[in-house]
Amino acid sequence: MDYRAQYRQLVRELERLGGDLRGVPAYYSLEAEAKVRRLIKERQGGGGEPPRAKDKGELPFAPTVGGEQGGEQAKREDLIADYPVALHGVYRAKREVWLRACSLKLTLNAIPMEEEDKARELQRQLWQLFEAMDNYDVVLQYWRDHKRILEPVREDYSRLTPVELVQRRNTLRSNIVSREKSLAKWEEQAKREEGMSGRSLWVLQEKIARKREEVEQMKLQVKEIEKLMINVSND
Repeated sequence: MDYRAQYRQLVRELERLGGDLRGVPAYYSLEAEAKVRRLIKERQGGGGEPPRAKDKGELPFAPTVGGEQGGEQAKREDLIADYPVALHGVYRAKREVWLRACSLKLTLNAIPMEEEDKARELQRQLWQLFEAMDNYDVVLQYWRDHKRILEPVREDYSRLTPVELVQRRNTLRSNIVSREKSLAKWEEQAKREEGMSGRSLWVLQEKIARKREEVEQMKLQVKEIEKLMINVSND
């Protein structure tokens, strides 16, 4: 899901076509990507499509195992059989969101340049799909990394005021920082004791696993709250 890498590829293609990069944003955003794609089409005389990533398709993500360290193995298709039955619903939901985003992206690419309002609305919908896909992938990635199921914490935020939402988000952020500091300390301790065996090392490793799980759960909560905050501000 390397959006930035594909954006850099698009910018390089624009430069290869002789486009002016002075007005091109340096950092990735949906608006920046749309602008670069329009400029590429202009340089191509309005025809054709910008180059696609060799293994990613039209979108800057695909339902595959990510990461560069895994080499060719990391590029293989991410199969539902790789996960326990309890996560099959998450896998299917992520794939469904990805397919919807693919369709929406093709629609966006076909919109004429002068229909900016329509393009902006489609970009907003795409961003929501990206966010949903990221949340599903956190759960799936956690299983790939730790072979443990990350259970999201369920809280009812519907009764909180906008101010209370901000306070709850800030409290969670503070707790994340605190727990990550503890994690760093315990992980360093575990490295020092790597060559040792016994119950004390096992207890430390279990404590690290539980604390890491808490951090990931709280990060999901922060995302949920921030989504609610955006919806409230748009009402």
